[in-house]
Formats: sequence, C-alpha cells, structure tokens
Amino acid sequence: MSGKEFNERIKKLGLSVSEFAEFTGLTKDAVYGWSRSSKTTPEWVKSWLDNYEKALLLENIKNAFSQAFLIDKK
Repeated sequence: MSGKEFNERIKKLGLSVSEFAEFTGLTKDAVYGWSRSSKTTPEWVKSWLDNYEKALLLENIKNAFSQAFLIDKK
C-alpha cells in the first residue's frame, strides 16, 4: 500500500496517523514516514486496517441491535 493509499484509508476509517501509531505500538515518526513518502507500508498494515474496519462495522451493528432492543422494551 502506498503512502497515499494509507492516508486515504485511515482517513476513511476516522483515524489519524497518531492514533494508528498508538493503536499499533509504533512511533509516530515511523508511521509519518510511510504517509509522507513514496515508500510502501509493511505488508501487515493492509490486513490490520481491514480488521479494524470489520471491528467498526461489528460495533455499529451491535449498537444498532442494542438500541433496537431497548426501544422494543419500552
């Protein structure tokens, strides 16, 4: 994944470079290096972002079901 693709993907997921670094235990400088250069990200970054996106989706589904269940109980 290119730095440009990385930036677009984290933005779509509502993450900043700093947040991504914090979540993954990397230094901000390392992550900024990918996002600012023509270097590609390590191979694992794409799968990490894929899994993060799935986790967000599942959290949204869980919240929707929880709200629907509470509404039905009233």
